[in-house]
Amino acid sequence: MSQEDLAHAAGLHATYISRLERGKRAPSIVVVEQLAKALKTTMGAMLGALDEAPAEDG
Repeated sequence: MSQEDLAHAAGLHATYISRLERGKRAPSIVVVEQLAKALKTTMGAMLGALDEAPAEDG
């Protein structure tokens, strides 16, 4: 799914999605919910994936 497709499905702007992806913005809980619905998953699954991801350096 492209950033533009995700933005449209979640009711957000593509620039905002880009900033989230690059770590320049932190989503509110409301935005996490919108993204989860757009991705046809749950907020828990999205946040649980953070626990499983390797830590980034820097």
